[in-house]
Amino acid sequence: MDPLSLVAGVTGLILFVKEVKDLSSNLYQKVKKKPQFLQAIAEDLDALQSVLEELEHKDQIPHEGLTQEQNALSKVLFSCNRTVTEINGRLVTLQQIFTKKMVSRLMSYKKFDTELKEIVNLRDELAAIKATLNLALHLRAM
Repeated sequence: MDPLSLVAGVTGLILFVKEVKDLSSNLYQKVKKKPQFLQAIAEDLDALQSVLEELEHKDQIPHEGLTQEQNALSKVLFSCNRTVTEINGRLVTLQQIFTKKMVSRLMSYKKFDTELKEIVNLRDELAAIKATLNLALHLRAM
């Protein structure tokens, strides 16, 4: 991956993270019992978006050839994209549950819990990715 592709990848990931964050916030507003977890995911994604935006700055990703550090960063960004994609898929499933009629929604209650549990696991992955990106930013600042 060349440096410009890396910058473009970060930019695309920022937009995707914002989209998933908005989906989580909207679900939180629509769900009657307001699971705090949906709001927490939105907050985590907001923090991730901030880290990615800081990373996106031109002085954070040099435009000369890819270094070993940039190759590692590329792999972390790939993992980040995969995790956010999985979270998005789970949130879309939850959204579909809430667009059903009341009887169908009641039948889907167990599936709702299963999806939330999967999002909890993905949230842990997201936290690790966010910590890795933060560390990379701080090391560059030194």
